[in-house]
Amino acid sequence: MLIWFMIVFLALVGLLVGGFAINAGLDGRSALANGPFGTFAPTDRGCGKYDCTWIGDFVSHDGTITRTGTKLLDGVDVSRTEPMPAEIADVGLRDDAGGSVAYTKDHSWGTSLVGGVLFLVLAGLTMPVLLIRMVRRHQRQTQPRDSNLYS
Repeated sequence: MLIWFMIVFLALVGLLVGGFAINAGLDGRSALANGPFGTFAPTDRGCGKYDCTWIGDFVSHDGTITRTGTKLLDGVDVSRTEPMPAEIADVGLRDDAGGSVAYTKDHSWGTSLVGGVLFLVLAGLTMPVLLIRMVRRHQRQTQPRDSNLYS
């Protein structure tokens, strides 16, 4: 029973993580292809366990769109001690229900997309199939053999 739970759990984790990564890649692509472009002025940094992202204000080139508290996804990793730049030009904006996210032109949306697809295939589909095959092989090997079959 535990093994079947683990198989379902691995499949769900693979689907969720792969889906989120694919979605992040598509969001970045959409912002850089169709979103409004402007400048980003960092006001703060949000740090995770290993790296940070800039948080600040976005203003479109024509001045019609302004967003505060926008997260910047950049092609360059930001450290905790890196000095805050005054302004970053030519960033694309993506607005959705979760908030505004700006992307620099060197943001690698393709890496997220390819990584998500690989994770989806490997963890979401391949690992559960391999576990099922392993469980079935183990069950076949541990089944008692009838020694009185030909006596």
